[in-house]
Amino acid sequence: MSEDLGATDAPPMTDPRGSLYARGVRVYSHLEFPKYGQVLNRYGMNQQERWAAAPTVEVRGRFHRYWMKLDLADFFQRIAYFFGTYHELDVISAIDLVTRPGEHFIDAGANIGLVTLHAARRVGEQGQVDSFECNPVVLERLRWHVERNALSWVRVHEVGVSDEAGELDVILPGFDNQAAATLGALPQRYGSDYKALGRTPIVRIDEVVDADDPTPLTVKMDVEGFEAKALAGMTRLLERRRPTLIPEINSEMLELNGSSAEAIYDLLTGFGYRLFALDRGGFKARHRMKLHPLTRGQLRYEKDVMFIHPDGPHWGLAEPRIQPVGMFWRHHQYPHLAHLE
Repeated sequence: MSEDLGATDAPPMTDPRGSLYARGVRVYSHLEFPKYGQVLNRYGMNQQERWAAAPTVEVRGRFHRYWMKLDLADFFQRIAYFFGTYHELDVISAIDLVTRPGEHFIDAGANIGLVTLHAARRVGEQGQVDSFECNPVVLERLRWHVERNALSWVRVHEVGVSDEAGELDVILPGFDNQAAATLGALPQRYGSDYKALGRTPIVRIDEVVDADDPTPLTVKMDVEGFEAKALAGMTRLLERRRPTLIPEINSEMLELNGSSAEAIYDLLTGFGYRLFALDRGGFKARHRMKLHPLTRGQLRYEKDVMFIHPDGPHWGLAEPRIQPVGMFWRHHQYPHLAHLE
């Protein structure tokens, strides 16, 4: 091709479904062929200013086959369009590793519901999904996904989660990521570039989900710096049901909101949990999930991790994927991390 699709003066993007080249890029990304990220970058997916007038499209997910409604002007929804699924593929693979039909799944920080959709397919109609979301900008889309796909086993809770019940302000920073809404402080780099979205009810997950239900439970948590507080609000679940946990670790946001990655580690290991990095193999590895033991000091250098209890419902599924200490490729890139305890 003669056109440099990476050039900043390239024309605005329109509906990629009308371009043969864009469809080819999407298929290539769906198959996760080598260097598909570079192919997407070359296409111009990362050039936010070019997508300002892009449409909202409806497509089926490549794994769950439910309908997804995606605003291509939003960076992470655009990634979901080209990937055909939630953009954090290691999280999707981690859910696949442990979650089975008839089980229970909590999506804390559900955003528009892309993880909810994947979990709904995994647990099936005999299972249950509880989706918590307090950002009013995305709630309509979350409800659309549940209703459009007739997911009667999914419950949407229009609330935030923390360690205490009450009300808090919802703030949305930036302009290109509707999922970034937070209940707490923002990094200074945003300056005045944010929107106040009003107040929202806050609940403790322990007050909503039955701690005595014997159904195996998995919890994905992405609540923009409130992960430690949300976990502290579900201690009965941790003690009695020992769910598998897949939290996001964002040290910047955690520390702005009075906590830290180390505080999460201390809380969960106090309940007997073990910590693992998610290593979803690339094209040659057929995307086989590996779990790498992490130390307390290494946790802050990961984005998404898995905490599993040896006496929990999913240990038998996870144990064969646990790798020897020192085998994690990312820590070989940063040797100093091996000495963090």
